[in-house]
Amino acid sequence: MIRIKIFFFFTFLLAGLGAFSQTITESIYHELDSFIESKPNESSLQRLGGRALYYTKRVEDKEEKLALVILQCNMAFYHKYFGNHTQAINLYEDASQSYKEDQLAGYNIIEYCLKPLGNLYTIRGDFTNAENTIKQYIFMAEQQKDEQQKVAGIINLSVVYHNTGNYNLAIKILRKAIKNSEPGAEKKELLENNLTSNLIALNKTKEAQVMLSLHQAGKNNSVQDYKNAAQMAFRDQDFEQALNYLDKAKNKLLTKQDFTAREIAKLYVEQSEVYIANEQYTKAYSVLQTGLSILLPSIEEDNQSLEHSLYPENTLLDIFDGLAYLATDFRQALEYYDLSFHVSHLLQQQIHSQEAKIINQVDNRRRSEKCLDLIYHQYHLNGEKEMLQMAFNYAENSKAMVLKGALTRKSLLKEFPKDSLLLLEKNLASKQEETINLMVRKQLTNSSEESIQNVISELVQINRALKEVREKIDIKFAEAQITSFSLKQIQEKLGDDEAEMSLYFYGKAHIYQFIISDSKLELHQILLTEELKQTIQDFISFFDSPSVINDHIIDFKTTAFQLYKKLQLDLCKKDGNLLIIPDGVLGFVPFEALLTQATTSNIYKEMPFLLKDLKVFYNTSATFYMDTHARKKGKSMLGFFPVFKGSQRMLKYSLDEADMMRDYPKAKVFTGEEATKANFLKEMNKFEVLHLSTHASGGNFVVPANIEFADDVMLVHELYALSINPYLVILSACETGVGKLQKGEGAMSIARAFQYAGAQNLLFSLWQVNDYSTARLMQEFYRNYDKNQSALVANQQSKWQYLEDDKIANPKKSPYYWSAFVYYGVPEVAQPQLEVFYISLVIIMLIILVLVRKYKP
Repeated sequence: MIRIKIFFFFTFLLAGLGAFSQTITESIYHELDSFIESKPNESSLQRLGGRALYYTKRVEDKEEKLALVILQCNMAFYHKYFGNHTQAINLYEDASQSYKEDQLAGYNIIEYCLKPLGNLYTIRGDFTNAENTIKQYIFMAEQQKDEQQKVAGIINLSVVYHNTGNYNLAIKILRKAIKNSEPGAEKKELLENNLTSNLIALNKTKEAQVMLSLHQAGKNNSVQDYKNAAQMAFRDQDFEQALNYLDKAKNKLLTKQDFTAREIAKLYVEQSEVYIANEQYTKAYSVLQTGLSILLPSIEEDNQSLEHSLYPENTLLDIFDGLAYLATDFRQALEYYDLSFHVSHLLQQQIHSQEAKIINQVDNRRRSEKCLDLIYHQYHLNGEKEMLQMAFNYAENSKAMVLKGALTRKSLLKEFPKDSLLLLEKNLASKQEETINLMVRKQLTNSSEESIQNVISELVQINRALKEVREKIDIKFAEAQITSFSLKQIQEKLGDDEAEMSLYFYGKAHIYQFIISDSKLELHQILLTEELKQTIQDFISFFDSPSVINDHIIDFKTTAFQLYKKLQLDLCKKDGNLLIIPDGVLGFVPFEALLTQATTSNIYKEMPFLLKDLKVFYNTSATFYMDTHARKKGKSMLGFFPVFKGSQRMLKYSLDEADMMRDYPKAKVFTGEEATKANFLKEMNKFEVLHLSTHASGGNFVVPANIEFADDVMLVHELYALSINPYLVILSACETGVGKLQKGEGAMSIARAFQYAGAQNLLFSLWQVNDYSTARLMQEFYRNYDKNQSALVANQQSKWQYLEDDKIANPKKSPYYWSAFVYYGVPEVAQPQLEVFYISLVIIMLIILVLVRKYKP
């Protein structure tokens, strides 16, 4: 009897499962309908999420998968409505991927998935993913001949360009859309509103005023109309009118059924900016607190407790920055700024392309400068030494954070070389950069739009996979943070290296300078006047071509000495090693070519260059100077010398460098047609020293920085994708330290790309170097490096010897010819050759033996 009951139980169970399989699509739609009819809230949304996971594991055919996509998009909509942006993004990404991979149809994936996903990326500051997603659905709309969706995409793309400061590009695509499309009244208004916003941003107020037309007959003014009008009034310092328009914008917004807390909070932020400008600080504080309470309903007064309630939302940045500005106590101001830094960090965790991360660093730079202003003022009031550590932390934490993050990941992989997550992350990160490189190449070669979109689509999928694996890594290696160092630790290392450090923070109003040695700790504020900016620019301009210094030698001497004084290098020690950590445009200054005193001599050999007093070396940040890992220091060398024989760009003297390198027993040299990119990729990880003597360029606004091989050009993104671990990289080429300057991150140069790939010590150039003088310098460099195994000493001595060489005419001794190459890395103490050490030891032992025998009783 029991067996019969079990038989019927399994019979009915299997029948039920079969029935469920047949009606899974209906079950999903039923779940969704029930959820919507029950007036959705966050609790019911979470329950629906559990059911969605259940269905995810069971859907099989296209009809079922489409039902799941629709469920995911609806859930994402409500997560977005409730402010749960992370969950919304994840669901939209799942739906988008499934819709494409499973080749689904019959659902408006642009309207209900890709558009809101692109907007959420924009809100998060993930501008790379936002741009790629929007371009994807613009292309889809063009293929479907859906003019409305295409125009919607252009509107959203213009918002991305506006938020990244590309106002002219935004204006270009908006004007084209207005001229060439029939978007309908609502879309046309949005196009015009966005166009007005970008015109205002560029101070084109007359054109903006024409576009605004608030009082057109019969026009139903939008929220954005009033906000644009408020911006115009604010620029005219008509604060009362600006507040009036913002009130109208708020009232208009409240009439909409789908407005969000974020939209309202942003209006309060805009109101606070008007109150601050009008010095109505109490009102400004009040509206900021109101905005904060909207975003954080359960707010607590204690800022430390508040930190745990924060989430990635850029409106919170504006609120905390505003409260910091209004704070009367400097510590309270710093606490508010620290909350902003924390929110910024939360936002950065959601971003997985370095381009978007770099864009998001700009506000942190501005914020860091405000913190430095506060601390510097307070330090000079009370002289508390703890202030110096605080100031140093703010300055250091604003330098090369994206590069630091990448190298921290590489260090983690070295520590756990077999970890599957870290290996997967490494492969995905390389694939990401390779795909970006492919996209850039296609854009530069005017490939078809379809092929470009295919690459963008692949990049979107890689970014998503990278996000997933990094979230797992962050959980598994929660302690893996960028290492920070105390000033005391830095002083100890500087003492060991017999060095002094001059670290600069190049801000908007001031340059801050930290001078640190084992016995010195100073913080200086240098007013960044227009005169100082011009002096810096003038000095850099002297190296634009070979003849400029020789043709204007008196002006050069005056400027070189003035800049030495203005950058307060006279406060540093007068001999030994000097570590310079430049910032901003100072990264293009060849400090060794500065003059330490005024001189009447026009003989370069006699001029008091900084080179003669100090062995100058550089680094991107103090962290890189401190966080140096042991590298194999040997003599194996890999040299690439394409030469480009027979062309107008032939590097005739590059062959002299190649011949010199061939003399080394552990050197492998590729010249001419053998110096290919493929050979470099094959050999690069087999040698301690990499030497590339070739053509290179810092790029421009269209073409990124690049370096040439015999058969192909390597763009920076290809280098980003590599993983190398050489002791020293020598880039004997033009402009290898030049590239688009990014605030806080430095120049997007070939040298930085080699750092990103894993190089620790680099020798590279700051301008278009001369072929002959470069070959001479490199020959002397290697002779000196062979003697003492110190790149720092070899770099200084090669320049010194070039200046002292009587065979070289005085005009050819201009700093243009010898000061281009700067050494970034560690200051190895010059050591005698090992062979010399052993020979000396043997001689000493023989002498002792002879003496023992001679005086033996």
